[in-house]
Amino acid sequence: MLSAEQVREVEAAVRESERKTSAEIAVAVIRESSDYSRYELLAAIIAGLIFFTGLAVFTPALEAWLRTLTWHYTSTLLVAVSGFSTFVVIALSYFLTNLAAIDRRIVPRRVMVEQVRRRALRQFLEAVVHRTRERNGMLIFLSGLERRIEIVTDIGIADRVPHSVWEDVVNELSAGLKRGDAGNALARAVSRCGEILAGHFPPRVDDINELKNSVQLLGDGS
Repeated sequence: MLSAEQVREVEAAVRESERKTSAEIAVAVIRESSDYSRYELLAAIIAGLIFFTGLAVFTPALEAWLRTLTWHYTSTLLVAVSGFSTFVVIALSYFLTNLAAIDRRIVPRRVMVEQVRRRALRQFLEAVVHRTRERNGMLIFLSGLERRIEIVTDIGIADRVPHSVWEDVVNELSAGLKRGDAGNALARAVSRCGEILAGHFPPRVDDINELKNSVQLLGDGS
């Protein structure tokens, strides 16, 4: 989702933004927040059932064709061909359902929204964003397959900044991603978050960098 150059651009935006505020900004990117294997397998099985039903309807025609292939036709050949071809259809369908474009159509949208939110909250805890001194850490989380953006804030920020403010940031970032300008769009989102946080959490004299400024590139569905 991000090239090495784009990652450096975002990390520079994080460092620059945190000079203006005592709050901490973390960024994480993942290709997909879940493997959705349950839905992929279900779709493949349904495709197999539809194919097998079609075979059952056209059994006489299939049987006639098989008779032309061998001198010693038996019903066992019909069963073997039907079973093997159905297995191939299921296997091929399962492979195709792993493609992002198809995944987005077979997995309910509400499930994707829930999985991305859950994965973002998990990253918020794993990256210890919740352990800043003023409870003013925030996470910008991007999930590619689902095309979802989540902003998770600690209680210190949530008490001062309305959620609608972050929705505006998400909308702007989403528009940039749709234009194919991921690195620049994410860097601008980080800068915008820094400006918002600076008004509520100005820099402290004894301020220290409590979280890594690096963009966390997470493994698929991990």
